[in-house]
Amino acid sequence: MKLYLKNHTERYPVEQLQLQLFAQEPSEFCTEPFTGDGTVSSLSRGKRYLTATAKVTYQGKTGFAVNRVLLDRADVRATRRILQRSYYLAALQVLPAAPPWGALSGVRPTKLSTRCLSGGGSAKDAERLLRETYFVSPARAKLCVDASRHTIEAAKLLDPDDLSVYIGIPFCPTRCAYCSFVSVDAPKLLKSIPDYLN
Repeated sequence: MKLYLKNHTERYPVEQLQLQLFAQEPSEFCTEPFTGDGTVSSLSRGKRYLTATAKVTYQGKTGFAVNRVLLDRADVRATRRILQRSYYLAALQVLPAAPPWGALSGVRPTKLSTRCLSGGGSAKDAERLLRETYFVSPARAKLCVDASRHTIEAAKLLDPDDLSVYIGIPFCPTRCAYCSFVSVDAPKLLKSIPDYLN
């Protein structure tokens, strides 16, 4: 799948989503317009809105989508989000099925739901965030929120002087499609796990 960015340089968020949604296809970044399978991701600034568009062509089918944000809310995070949302919505038109993790890429899903719960949101608010903003399936959104509730409960057990440490173990039973961490499916490197743990 080729990827061409028009009027923006936010390659990472769009490319990570492309790698997730079209994992079976080699990815190629283009600096010129192209023909054939691939994506054109565009950004345009109007009087009131910053608008992202995406045109995804795959196996003879083309999907097109638009997403926008008010200019006064168009910080880096919001800009990346509309680029990813437009890409995802266009890709859905050419994919055989919606992926269960939706438009998430390069992030631990529980980071989003934990932030929502810690900020005073309810479990329903966190699930709604995952479903409506990132298009996560209801079952996966519920799983994330459940994990976040346990995370918050565990954090409440800490004393003020205690430390909380995240330890990443890069051997997973399977690799989640949204993941951009350095990790490998555990069955591929079973021999390496004991040395790593030691």
